[in-house]
Amino acid sequence: MCLIDVFKNFGLSLLVLSAIIGNVSVAQAQTIDGSLSLSLNIELAKNLRLKPHEFQKTCKYLQSVFSFESNIWGNGLFDIVQCGVGKRKAGLKPKKSKQKLLLPQLWRLKIYRNKGQTKMVMSAFLGNKWLRLAKLSVDYERSKLLLASEPSVQMLGLSLRDQLPIFCRLKQKLAEFKDFEKGDLIKINNPDKIEVRPYEKIYLYTVRYNRKTKVWVPLWLGGAKYAKNKGGWEITEIANLDSIGDIGGPVFLHHKEGPDQFAKVWQEQLEDYELPVAKKLVNSLTRSVSSGYAGLRFGLPRSIGLLLESRDGLLGGVRFYADHFLKIPSESDDAPLRGYQATKIALGYGFGLDIEATKTRFEIVPRIGMQKFRVEVLSFDGQYELFELPNALYLSLGAAMVQDLFEIAFMRINYNQDFIISLDQGESGERAFGVDLFFKGPQISKVFNLGFLLYGQQSTTEFVQKSTTRNDIVFSQQYYGLGVTLAW
Repeated sequence: MCLIDVFKNFGLSLLVLSAIIGNVSVAQAQTIDGSLSLSLNIELAKNLRLKPHEFQKTCKYLQSVFSFESNIWGNGLFDIVQCGVGKRKAGLKPKKSKQKLLLPQLWRLKIYRNKGQTKMVMSAFLGNKWLRLAKLSVDYERSKLLLASEPSVQMLGLSLRDQLPIFCRLKQKLAEFKDFEKGDLIKINNPDKIEVRPYEKIYLYTVRYNRKTKVWVPLWLGGAKYAKNKGGWEITEIANLDSIGDIGGPVFLHHKEGPDQFAKVWQEQLEDYELPVAKKLVNSLTRSVSSGYAGLRFGLPRSIGLLLESRDGLLGGVRFYADHFLKIPSESDDAPLRGYQATKIALGYGFGLDIEATKTRFEIVPRIGMQKFRVEVLSFDGQYELFELPNALYLSLGAAMVQDLFEIAFMRINYNQDFIISLDQGESGERAFGVDLFFKGPQISKVFNLGFLLYGQQSTTEFVQKSTTRNDIVFSQQYYGLGVTLAW
């Protein structure tokens, strides 16, 4: 019987299961009633890099898919569905047991990022361990859009549910189902509001507990086929239910051929699933604004800077930097340079590679910008001459390594080479090496997180001059400082 295949993923021998079904009697069994509830704990990993309001929205959609009060075809599965970031307790705690119950009470769905993919793994606590029953894998960048859209979350949820030994349970309990006859309709609420077509043919069954063997066993109740024009499943065959008695319990359903019939098909549809253009644009723009940080930093000797970085969406990778170096006094009367001050503005884009195993990111960051500075240079005759660079255009190429530090901070080591391409007075270039430490601070609203910054940088600037009255200029400077950041 195909119904037995519904439970094949629990690892029971078909022969053993058949023997249990053949020997069970009404006197030895009891059906599930309200005292046994099914609980699902949904754990969204922090490395999905969703913002608090995005986590809440995704949780809401997932709860809708798996809850017994689901709006998916008017049928769900779990009495208790809790969702949160990281490990959260569901309605029941795992309890080790030597009994291998066919119908575990506690289930878990973990969604996390791994090697450029978003993994979804669904397990049930069976005996004394978690047993994996369903899994999906979606490209990480695409999953960020899919998890923000209710129709696509429904398709993800149904693809997982299709792999389970129990797809869903009807709102009609066994006592009500006993009044059904051939031709009666199991109504589906709003079937056209989701992107996948209901099962064409289904089996209906309940489960009963055998006290002697201490396992739950399936009991076939009937079959039905989808009648779109009637808006539900029409019963085509039904078992003789007189021997069951008046004991209540749930009615489950699954595809006639058992689990995992459509998960791959639905996942292929999901890969081709196109979000509305407007929705994609809104999501991308939202992420561009809501996934990044801005910072203000202060350094010695006498510098101030502004930095702005976007991480995701249409503007993901965009970088903006503005630094102003205040006039620095000379160390002595005959110093080769004195009165240096400068302003630099740069716009760049970061191309990155993530190493999930070590939580490391490598980046190449090309930039274009404008800079101006002035400095007095000691000439050959012992007098100081003013050297000015007004609004020179420059190109820069940088490399950086970003390392996550226990999810409370991250460190960035960077190197930049600047080339000034608009300079009448000579040729110029700058090399800079720096280390930044960003520390996560308190959350100050539903959107914003305060952060703190420590940084250090050493730069070497060289000017090869056309003038014959001055030496070429080569000088190094070191800056150390701190700052505050606002992440959102």
